[in-house]
Amino acid sequence: MSKRPTIFHLVIPNVDIFINSEKINKVYETKFFGVIIQHNVKWHAHSYLIKNKISNTIVIMNKVKHILSTSHFLQLLYQTLIEPYQS
Repeated sequence: MSKRPTIFHLVIPNVDIFINSEKINKVYETKFFGVIIQHNVKWHAHSYLIKNKISNTIVIMNKVKHILSTSHFLQLLYQTLIEPYQS
């Protein structure tokens, strides 16, 4: 039976960081190239954002599917509004 690896947690003290005499503020999450990065390297905030964008798009597509009778146009909407978030 193999042992579980021990997980070490790195504790970083509160240290002020300065660049060109300007203090860098600590943030808990930031958006970088459209990806939300959290301070603890988790993806919950980004996943939540993507889920909401896709859900809102699906609601809109359901509302317009009666107006846009061709499946080609709905497929085009799907490919442009939902597929980019799935990769």
